[in-house]
Order: sequence, then structure tokens, then C-alpha cells
Amino acid sequence: MLADDIGTAHADELIYLWDFDMSLKLEGQDLKFSKFLVKLWVNFITYGKPTPEGFKFNWPQWDDVKQKYIKFSNRGIFQEEKLLAGRTQFWSSIMEK
Repeated sequence: MLADDIGTAHADELIYLWDFDMSLKLEGQDLKFSKFLVKLWVNFITYGKPTPEGFKFNWPQWDDVKQKYIKFSNRGIFQEEKLLAGRTQFWSSIMEK
């Protein structure tokens, strides 16, 4: 049985970056999110910091201890820590050996 929120698949975000000439046309909230996401990427490429000045949130720089990341969902934008910590603990223990 799957959890209610299983997230996205690898490369799902690419539909917000490129027009794949598919029958899917971005509009409404999807188009707004596409422009927002591209703005974050461009700011990161240009300045090394995803979030432009004046944004309501700050995308923190990655560090191996806190492992903070940004989660985008239909409910909003959230800053969380240690994505899939239970799954990654196994691999981290192997890498330490």
C-alpha cells in the first residue's frame, strides 16, 4: 500500500522548465509554479543562492549535519530536514566502513 504523499518521480520537474511539445499545456497554478521554479534556478545559477532577496522563505545552503531542503507541494513551500533519514541511514553506515 502506498503512502498518501509519495512525492514525484525522477525528472518530473523538467516539464516546468521545457516545453516538450506534448498535449499538456501549463496554465493557472502550474504556469505560475513553472515561472517561480525557473526564477529560483536562474538565481542559483547567477548568484549561487536560489532565493532572491525579498522572498518569503530562504532556501538554506546544504550542510551534512542539518541536511535542510525545500519541499514544494500543493499545500505550500516547506523547509524540512533529513529527507528519507531511515533509508539513508543504511547507506551512510556502509559508507563509514
